[in-house]
Amino acid sequence: MNMLELIKPLTRIEIADLIATAFPPTRPPRSEAYRLGVEKALETASSGTMLPDLYEAGTVAYDAFHAGADEGRAIWARHIATKANLPHRQLAPANAPDLLAAELIHASAIITSFVAHVTPEQLGSVRAELELAGVIRKTGTISRAVERTAVLVQTGFLFKPEHNSPVLTKSAIATQ
Repeated sequence: MNMLELIKPLTRIEIADLIATAFPPTRPPRSEAYRLGVEKALETASSGTMLPDLYEAGTVAYDAFHAGADEGRAIWARHIATKANLPHRQLAPANAPDLLAAELIHASAIITSFVAHVTPEQLGSVRAELELAGVIRKTGTISRAVERTAVLVQTGFLFKPEHNSPVLTKSAIATQ
């Protein structure tokens, strides 16, 4: 398939078909603003135009519209990948493991920067608070590392770790 055929704008019927597939009767209903966001994202992605702002920022309708637009972009990406016969990579909806993995990677950068700039006393104080909150164990290991690693592996942000790979500890963070 040539590139021009691949990026040809969708017709109204094709957009309606993609939306009907995305919103089967078995799916919980979505607001009109959410569905409009999906539709407008498909239209704009297909035609190469900008997504219009149809709602006032800070409103529930604005948030729903943009959440729908995120889903519309994911539908468009799957549509293009299917047309181009690209290898399948499951795209996640908003607030699913892909976004969690991205947040974890960002948090890791923040934590690494933090650890590099705090005094040992400050680090001890933070460690005590994290232990009290149940975020880390008294041994220094992060208590949810297994779940976080599984999410990162599942979403492709991390390769599956070796069976005996080291667990992230305070001393491992400090040496980075």
